[in-house]
Formats: sequence, structure tokens, C-alpha cells
Amino acid sequence: MSDVVSIAQLTPALKTSDPFSRGTEMPEKICVEGQDQWVIDKLVKRRVSNRGRNPQTEYLVRWKGCGAEEDEWVKRIELVWTAEEMVREFESRLPMAEENK
Repeated sequence: MSDVVSIAQLTPALKTSDPFSRGTEMPEKICVEGQDQWVIDKLVKRRVSNRGRNPQTEYLVRWKGCGAEEDEWVKRIELVWTAEEMVREFESRLPMAEENK
């Protein structure tokens, strides 16, 4: 048996983003005050952005139905209305040294 393959036996690859034709599930959305919003799965990290005069606390958000590659930094002020309890719970699990940052 030979390891050589003739070019005549090859076929062009499919021009799809997923060669296995898997369906992509869209993340879950909810309607808040007439606007569709993604559902938060969990808060991953917290940071304080020192851009400008007023430091802004931001949270790395993992969206329900999405992987870590879709995580996004969201300002605390944007989360207070939709995920206040989740923010409070996340903050309560932080070590004291990090809370005072």
C-alpha cells in the first residue's frame, strides 16, 4: 500500500464555518422594559477601571448558552437593574482585600 494520493481523488472542502454542520444554539434572551437582553449565567471576575475621573467597577459576565470566549466586561451600573442579587452574591464571596480595591 502506498502513502501517495492522486490529486484526482481529492474533492474541494465545504465552504461552511462548521465542517460538521452542527446547529448553533442562540443564547437565551429576556425582555426587560421592552428591550431584549441576554440572560447572565454567572459573574466571573471584577475589576475597577481607572479611565477618566471616576473609577468604574466592571464585571466579567458569562452569558447563558455561551462559552468563555463570549465573556464580556459590563459596568456595574448596567447590571444593577437586571442582576442586582447576582452582583450582591458575587461581592459577598470576594475576599476582604479585593473588596476594598
